[in-house]
Amino acid sequence: LFLRDVQARVQNVLRMADYLAPKYHVVVANPPYMGGKGMNPRLGDFAKATYPDSKSDLYAMFIERGILLTVEFGYASMVSMHAWMFLSSFEKLRRYIFGDATVVSMAHLGARAFDSIGGEVVATTAFTLKNTSSKMKGVYLRLIGGQNEKE
Repeated sequence: LFLRDVQARVQNVLRMADYLAPKYHVVVANPPYMGGKGMNPRLGDFAKATYPDSKSDLYAMFIERGILLTVEFGYASMVSMHAWMFLSSFEKLRRYIFGDATVVSMAHLGARAFDSIGGEVVATTAFTLKNTSSKMKGVYLRLIGGQNEKE
């Protein structure tokens, strides 16, 4: 009898937490970059425990969190390094994205997309994800040939 009462209370608290947890229709971000080697032990442990699919870099954790912060059918739009699209260390993140979300659009900007970041320092991509699994085909643009922002 006591165990059932505790279980019912816990379920009520979890339901309340669900209602109180903020969810957004749109999340927009330009996440910070920090590879796992640059993380202090506390942040590294947090990344491994909380974001095992995206722990390789702080920006990847932001991508995963951005999806989690949106309501169902909500959108997460970001500008980030493009490494998550190619490197094996981000394979779990890609599986998560393509399993639980839908790529609405992606512009692969490559290097030199931003004049404020000189040279070939950071290759970028801008994308919008929808928080639902769908067979919708996204729009993909490969815009890596430019030498500066104007191009």
